Order: sequence, then C-alpha cells, then structure tokens
Amino acid sequence: MTGDRTRTRPPVILVVDEAPGVLRLVRYLLVTSGYGCLTAATADEAVKMATDAAEPVDLLLVDLGLEGTSARELADRVRGVSPKTRVLYMPKPLAAGYLMNAVRDTLSGRSS
Repeated sequence: MTGDRTRTRPPVILVVDEAPGVLRLVRYLLVTSGYGCLTAATADEAVKMATDAAEPVDLLLVDLGLEGTSARELADRVRGVSPKTRVLYMPKPLAAGYLMNAVRDTLSGRSS
C-alpha cells in the first residue's frame, strides 16, 4: 500500500474559565468538533497544564473576566512556556456559533 500514512494531530485547545458549566459546554463543543481539549479553572492550573502537556497547546481560549489574573497576563505566562500558542479571549455571554468560528479562524491564522 502506498500513500502518506502520517496523521496530523488535532489542535490542542486549553480553555480557562472559573465557571464549571462554561468549561463543560466549551469542552463538549470543541471535542465534538474534533479538537483536543484541556480545561483549567485558574491561571496557575492553566500554566501548569501548558507546561506539562504531552502535546503543545495550539490555542489558549481564556475568559476575559478571569479572576485573580488578567486574561492578558495569563496569555503572556502560557506563551512563556509555549511560545507558538495562539490566544483567543472568550467574551460573555457565550454564543456557540460565534465561538467555534472564532476558534477556527484563530487556528488558521485569519485572526489573532
């Protein structure tokens, strides 16, 4: 049999939000769309996950209203351990269609 047998891995997305319901919903949307997904409820947990991840984190999806650490500060910290990670700031209220379009656009480089 001939042909390219190499498989590309799905993009890994790290979602950070304090609300467990939001994490469950976003995880469901991402996984059912074929993405790899990690979730964290705090900035420190997110940085640890990015540091310890078996695969590089392709996208950090972070709640703009993150408590304790600003979303931008968290993005800087994650990029410190995973420099190629793209960042998407998640607005509230969350609209599933908008979110999934924004994820695709950000991963494809059409947005930053």
